[in-house]
Amino acid sequence: MHRLTTPGLVLLISGFGLSTAHAEVPDYVQFELQARSNLLVNDDGWNLPPGSSFNSISASINNAGKVAFPVQIVPINGNQSNTGVGLWFGSHGVGGIVVLHEAPIDGIAFRVSINASGQVAYYTYEN
Repeated sequence: MHRLTTPGLVLLISGFGLSTAHAEVPDYVQFELQARSNLLVNDDGWNLPPGSSFNSISASINNAGKVAFPVQIVPINGNQSNTGVGLWFGSHGVGGIVVLHEAPIDGIAFRVSINASGQVAYYTYEN
């Protein structure tokens, strides 16, 4: 039976970090705003129905520049007291809510996935 000493353990652990790979970050020449929400007292937002809101989400983008993200509050028929959850989809500054879930669905995942063909996967839930 071999016993590993503390200096040997430190050497063993530190050896794992010796061959790390670094990815190059691409240079982007242009950025695009896809959507923006805001308080209604300020303005209606952009590329979202007025009163829509998203918070702490992760947008997904594929190589073709298609973007999808969950929206936690979407007014149904413009009614601020009747809201659902939705999925935003678009690209190059054009897009909107493509799926709106009404009650009993009242929650949507904080992250969605999008493949190369632009198909989006996500889940919803009831509280």
